Amino acid sequence: MEKKKEIQERYMKFPNLFQLEYYKQLEKQVMAKLERKKSCSATADEFLSDVCNLNCLAFLHLKRQMPDRAKPIVAEVLAKDPQNITALANRCELLLLTYEFKEAAEALSELEAQRDNEGANATALAEQGYFLSRMGPHVYLQAIEKFEQAIKKGRGHCSQDKIIIWNYNIALNYDRISKMEFVRENPGFSMAECLKKVVQTLAHVMCAKHKIYEPKAWIVLAETAKEYFRIM
Repeated sequence: MEKKKEIQERYMKFPNLFQLEYYKQLEKQVMAKLERKKSCSATADEFLSDVCNLNCLAFLHLKRQMPDRAKPIVAEVLAKDPQNITALANRCELLLLTYEFKEAAEALSELEAQRDNEGANATALAEQGYFLSRMGPHVYLQAIEKFEQAIKKGRGHCSQDKIIIWNYNIALNYDRISKMEFVRENPGFSMAECLKKVVQTLAHVMCAKHKIYEPKAWIVLAETAKEYFRIM
């Protein structure tokens, strides 16, 4: 068990889903949504979202002590993206659950080889944000923080597509927050500041003229502006 603890402590030094805190009551509902997404084949433009969905689904299976369900999903992600830190951490935990300690140590070595891979670490932070954005309104602000960290770390190391998607997700979470009455009643909340954040982040998406996310950005901007003028 000492070996298991050591491996867990070492993989926890990397951004991964096991570091996150969330309401466990939502696991079943989120898993059902992710399973539905998994059944739909992803286009090339949906690749990042597809990998995130698979990583989140594998993680939830592992948290619920179902390694047999997680195993093929982890393998699928690593076949697509061998340097994916989230998937490598999932693989470590998967092998620990099945008492394959030698293989878990080897998986840990693969993970630790990504220590200086800024792009992979930024992507892992964004995947934390993606997972949190699926786990209900109480963690939307945490999701935003993770995406902001990913953008900061990923500049110069990640593709423009990733930066665009992460900015879009920040705006999307701010838009969700703007519609939550219990948040708006908080004295520290500013609807004007919320709209400003949406505009700032969506500007990056719109200027890039991304064929998928530019139309989505206009929709989110319209929704947030409508909410702003409704309550002001």
